[in-house]
Amino acid sequence: MKGKVFIGWCGDTAIAQMVKKGLEEHGYVGVIGGECESTTTMYLGQSIINDIDSCNQAVFIFQKNKEGKISPNTIFEFGYALGRFQANRVFAFYIDIRRNDESIPSDIAGIWAENYDTKNGQVDEKIVDFFIEKQ
Repeated sequence: MKGKVFIGWCGDTAIAQMVKKGLEEHGYVGVIGGECESTTTMYLGQSIINDIDSCNQAVFIFQKNKEGKISPNTIFEFGYALGRFQANRVFAFYIDIRRNDESIPSDIAGIWAENYDTKNGQVDEKIVDFFIEKQ
């Protein structure tokens, strides 16, 4: 095992599932935020913090939800991961979101994220390839 990677997401969980599979094919363990394996955890938030703490780096996938917004919970998780790990161990990806979109907080716009468009092919493969290249 090369390490555990927390996968935070908002929007559609399908990309997170495919990224997890791709990372595992490269010898990493993927931990998807929001997938509670323990029914003893009272709050999902504490479970996610525990998941982040069990990992050594993170990938965040930002997509808008049905209401056209980015989840504030995922932004919180992103901030927590940045505080937990070095900035070069946290990777962010905007899916079908432009850098100047007003739904993106200014502190994570620009250098913090790569932009991918689902119309241009397999986004999950691009995320995994980018992650592996930066190791």
